[in-house]
This record gives sequence, structure tokens and C-alpha cells, in this order.
Amino acid sequence: MYRSRFGSVLLSWDFLAGLLAGVGTALIPALSKSAQEAAGGILAAVGGIGAGLAALVLTALTVLIGALGRPYRTLLNAMPTGLRGVFRPYVIVIGVSIAASLVALVLCLAWPLIVGVAWPILWAVTSIPFVLVAWALFGCMHIIQQLIEHVENNSHLERLEERRQRALARRSGTA
Repeated sequence: MYRSRFGSVLLSWDFLAGLLAGVGTALIPALSKSAQEAAGGILAAVGGIGAGLAALVLTALTVLIGALGRPYRTLLNAMPTGLRGVFRPYVIVIGVSIAASLVALVLCLAWPLIVGVAWPILWAVTSIPFVLVAWALFGCMHIIQQLIEHVENNSHLERLEERRQRALARRSGTA
């Protein structure tokens, strides 16, 4: 679909949705004094959400690894990107989630120093964790869809392999 690895990430629907949601959300503390007062706690919550998302995606990756049967792994390994290509979206979302958590927690601690700056700077600074956590949230939707597809494809391939084995057994007279 996309020509480069970089393009496949930055032109993905989950990144673009996260960018719009995060930049839009960051306008609220940039323009509202009452939101600025609450922003330190909100940033702490964003840090927790990022860490939680990283754990969730790691769990989904573990489920995927456990669900892949030998025929499907063989098929995936025959593809140009192999298993590494299957795992790549999970690793990206985990990395984005961790980055969201760390940036949000640093901003939470630095909030008393940041709160007095001009609104465009405040907007730019607070956009970073909000974009990252929104991207990670939309990325979770993306990888859950992929997880479902892989489990369905694996199941289909296992059924085909069972039929093939039965046909070979009938042909050889051992059925």
C-alpha cells in the first residue's frame, strides 16, 4: 500500500487520527486557564495510559505468537518481511506508548515551569504527549484488527492443512 516503511507509519490512518486528536486536545489546556490548572494531573494520567497501552499491546503480541501454527508461520516466513513484518506494528505501538508515557510524566513534573509560557508554545509542548497517546490508542485498534485477521488466517490454513493430510492419507491407503 505504501512505498516505504517510514511512509507506511506516518501515512497510516492511526497516526493521522492520533495527530488530529492530539493536536486538537492540546488546544484545551493551551487556551483555558482552568484546564491549565488541571493539566498536571491529566498529564500524569496520560503517562499511566501510555504505560498501560504498552502492556496491553505486549499481551496482544504474546497471544499472536501463541496462536500462530506451523503452517502459518512457514507461510509468513516466506513473505518478504517474514515474521518480523508481522510483529512490526506491535513493536511500533509499544514504542509509541512508552514514548507517550515518558513525555507525559516529564511534562507533569515540569508543568509548574511550563504553565506560564505563551499559548502557542504551551500548545506545541502539550501536543506531544496527546498526539502520542492518541496515536497509540488508534494503533491499538489497528493491531487488534490485524490480530483478528492473523488468527482467522491461521485457522483457515490449519483447516486446509488438515484436509491436505487427510487427502494424502487416503491416497496412500492409511486413512
